Amino acid sequence: MKQVRLTRRMIDMENHTQDPLNPHPVFPQWSPWSVYPYQFWGSMTKRIVRQKYQMVSIENEYLRLTVAPDIGGRIWDVYDKVNKRHLANFNSGVRTYNAGFGMNYTTGGIECNYPLAHSPTTSRKREVSTARYDDGSAAIIISELDLIWRTRWSMTCRLYPNRTYVEQHVRIYNRTPHDSRYMYWNNCGFILNDNRQFIFPESAGAMHGAEVKTFSYPTWRHRDLSFFKQVPTMLGLYMLDSDEPYFGYYDHDAQFGFVHYSDLADLPGKKYWTWGNVPDRMEVSRKTVHSRNEVFGEMQSGRIMIQEHQDRMPPETECEWYERWYPVRETGTFNGAGPGAVMRVELLDVSGGRSRLRIVANGNAFFPDAAVLVTSDGAPSVKHKMPLNPLEAVKKTVTLRGKAGPDAHTTVSLLDANGERLGVARLRRPSSRDSWREVIEVKDDVQPVGAEDIFMLAETKARDWGNYDLVSLYEKALRQDSGFSPARRELGKLAIWGGLYDKAVEHFKVALERDSDSLESRYFLGVALMHAGKTAEARKAFELANRYDWEARSLVRLAELRMREKNWHHALKHLDRLGSAYPRLTRPRCLRAICLRKIGRNAAAAAEIAAGLKMDGQDPFLRMTAMFTKTGSTDVKKLSSRAVKSLIDQVRGYEPPLLEAAFDCLSVGLLEETAAVLKIIPNPGPLGTFVLAYVNDRLNRQGEAMRLLKRACGLDVVGHQPWRLEMIPILEWARDRLPKNPRAVFYLGNLMMARRRTEEGAQLWRKAKQMGEKHYLLLANLGFYETHVAGNPKHAVAHFRKAVRTEQADLYVKHELFSALVAAGKRAEGVRYLESEKKAVRSSPLLAHDLLCVYLDRDDYKRFDALCGKVDFSANFQIAGPHDLWLRRQFQEAVQLAQKGRLKRALEMLRDMKPAPAHLGVVNLKDLEDDRRYYHMGCIHEQMGDMDKARSCWEKTLTFEHGMYYEPAYWFDAWTSRYFQALCLQKLGRNAEACAFFDAMELLARCPDMPATASDAMMDLVERGRFASDDKKDPLWKTVVKVETKAEE
Repeated sequence: MKQVRLTRRMIDMENHTQDPLNPHPVFPQWSPWSVYPYQFWGSMTKRIVRQKYQMVSIENEYLRLTVAPDIGGRIWDVYDKVNKRHLANFNSGVRTYNAGFGMNYTTGGIECNYPLAHSPTTSRKREVSTARYDDGSAAIIISELDLIWRTRWSMTCRLYPNRTYVEQHVRIYNRTPHDSRYMYWNNCGFILNDNRQFIFPESAGAMHGAEVKTFSYPTWRHRDLSFFKQVPTMLGLYMLDSDEPYFGYYDHDAQFGFVHYSDLADLPGKKYWTWGNVPDRMEVSRKTVHSRNEVFGEMQSGRIMIQEHQDRMPPETECEWYERWYPVRETGTFNGAGPGAVMRVELLDVSGGRSRLRIVANGNAFFPDAAVLVTSDGAPSVKHKMPLNPLEAVKKTVTLRGKAGPDAHTTVSLLDANGERLGVARLRRPSSRDSWREVIEVKDDVQPVGAEDIFMLAETKARDWGNYDLVSLYEKALRQDSGFSPARRELGKLAIWGGLYDKAVEHFKVALERDSDSLESRYFLGVALMHAGKTAEARKAFELANRYDWEARSLVRLAELRMREKNWHHALKHLDRLGSAYPRLTRPRCLRAICLRKIGRNAAAAAEIAAGLKMDGQDPFLRMTAMFTKTGSTDVKKLSSRAVKSLIDQVRGYEPPLLEAAFDCLSVGLLEETAAVLKIIPNPGPLGTFVLAYVNDRLNRQGEAMRLLKRACGLDVVGHQPWRLEMIPILEWARDRLPKNPRAVFYLGNLMMARRRTEEGAQLWRKAKQMGEKHYLLLANLGFYETHVAGNPKHAVAHFRKAVRTEQADLYVKHELFSALVAAGKRAEGVRYLESEKKAVRSSPLLAHDLLCVYLDRDDYKRFDALCGKVDFSANFQIAGPHDLWLRRQFQEAVQLAQKGRLKRALEMLRDMKPAPAHLGVVNLKDLEDDRRYYHMGCIHEQMGDMDKARSCWEKTLTFEHGMYYEPAYWFDAWTSRYFQALCLQKLGRNAEACAFFDAMELLARCPDMPATASDAMMDLVERGRFASDDKKDPLWKTVVKVETKAEE
């Protein structure tokens, strides 16, 4: 048997980067997403650099799979060696832009998203390790500690000899005392062309944010949206009511495809996404998000049906699942698949009491003894041999005695030699529904009034991917019923999350008065008491909660409390019971190994660790405990240097996963072990150093504790944000030990703000500033607080001004200072400030945009053009910059020239208008706002007395098409362009038609789906069009309203 080959290499690629990361903490009070302690990717600059990336590959005779651990651990390439083609979207360079929860989506390959969509680390380094197996297979393992909820997850990509499928094994594990939330989506990009077809067996979907309105699939507006060439513009759909375990794509020109299979019990979610077949939009996409000038679509598998929903994962729970991807050869549009084979089944004819079916199939391995089984209501089943192989399609025609078809529930199964199903196809009737024809039912906006209704509204927000302060929502339910136990329970959990343990205890006690049988309330009461240091009361609560599905988490907590007392034998009783009932929970296995080691049963401890490592060989807590067990010591010098290096290499030298392992030890009172874990961190940051100082103090090593504490206070803050509740007492200890040093107070302020204790956080920041803290991030934090919470731009200006003086290189603060000056009524001062920051403005599209907007408002085209001539933002397409203002600048001057009577020059400007020069940024070269342009050209010809040319321009405007498509963003864009067609109709004397346009716009403005700003802008156009004088009809100087399409989320 030939083994799968495993290799590592470094490759050099072009990277369109926006590094460095945004240094400012992502506090939920003023960030679009609540992802603290992660930083957002950069959003001030865009440049092209050459960079080396680690690539890890596994390869058999049919496939080569490459994983990029430096780019989120995504599957970078799935290469079909048989037909010499890339099955997933392959990029030869790195194209990343601001999208998703980390503002860092990279196009290409298969992206594994956890715990959020386009998660904060999806384009950053993740843990990587490899494995080989006795069956000749090999695997690449990407793993990570999620810092938001402190869950661990891993994705194992495995390739087998003589197989053409890639297997992904995903494991997620909430190893904390708290609930966690997550979403999981596995996102495969693939290249699109006119004859590539999305294969989804479902007949209905839901757009982003519109799950209550089903969207027909594949037919919409008489188009077949499964074919890329018929998709009019960008579209994302979650498939609803999945009852088939596969999806994929098929290329009808090249006769190949790619299919995904997973059990619906694991992954019922499916998603379809495409940029759409708009030539101009495709041209921009080719330039900006693909290094090989291609257009791509996406197909995704999901843990839950709707991507915007976050699943709840209770404490001490684990789950895993498997997915398979494999090539499809020469089947045509397949309509059946399974773990081992894919097929196309066609009903050829039904006559004379017989039915003939044609089956075209290929396997993902050699199945020489495979068979096809056909069953149908009212007909005897038919079974024939049908050997399958992974290299070519096999065809067979089967005759059935009886009537076959959807009404007869005809099913075709491919079986292996043991009778196991390799794939299944069910004959289905094509959906004839077209939701475009359907009237949208608008229900009355009935507000919830009862406690249960209000509570369920809060629960809806809790599972949504948005950024919400849930406390006020649950408290609203209590105003209707102060004892409503579900709301009390959730408020208690939120109070724990905020570090308000006494308040949490109060909520849980009130909840138990109403619902004394709630094991959930009793368990979380124990957690609150445990954090509050009330050990005896906490133990009693856990003992009463230790029933049924709350047993595992209660036993872990009880064991931890006994281990803190060094009562290893009693803790072991809890852990023995836990291990027999829940063997896949690896953290309790590690705790059990520690107890066994402490009572001298080293062999049993080693066996327990080995069993845990088989399930999660990447967990640093397990790996460190294995080292302690093997050496019988916590002396770092005695640990295996090879084992330590292997762990450091796996976590990429990153502190947080090792810090989590240190806290695992600290949670059960293992001070020496905690110190040992912290000492192996290659370049410890301030958080790890604070914890090590605290542990040394607990070990009565006060001198070393003080040395480390001073060092922690001197390390840089950027990129090191405290996120664990357990850091609160450590930072309070640090504050008390160094009462004149403000750094611990600053960090406490950050942690309070992150936990939505807003005013406490701000007060701690002010105190740190009064104590002499000079780090610019503190000053910037206060500026953000004054801007977004206090609403005091003058105070914000003062803070941002000091921050700029302290750190000249931070472009974000410069932008915020300018914005605060404008908000404070000091726009002229803001302009002078930016004009003094020439180097910064020329390096950042956003800063240039800030200044250029002012020049346009002042009609200062000379300065506008001069600045545009001194920048090079040619790599930028997404960050607001000069390219966004170029057309406005041309229109504005042309209209003003016409108003001044300089008609010939104005006409020349409009007639010869060009898109933004390439050095200003990437733009749609064909989008010159022709509706507006020809309207104004007609008006100028009218002023010049040439009515023939005027009418020609206005009639030209009427030829431009604008599609309504699927959602308000498209409706708004279409009708703000059609507005100029209405003006042209007026000019042509076709007033009834113009009024029809205005009537339509008025109705659209009242559509409940339209955002309020868009409705106001639409009504402004209607009013201008009906009543304003000609020189006021074009709202050229008004702030442009943009409605984001939900397909981009």
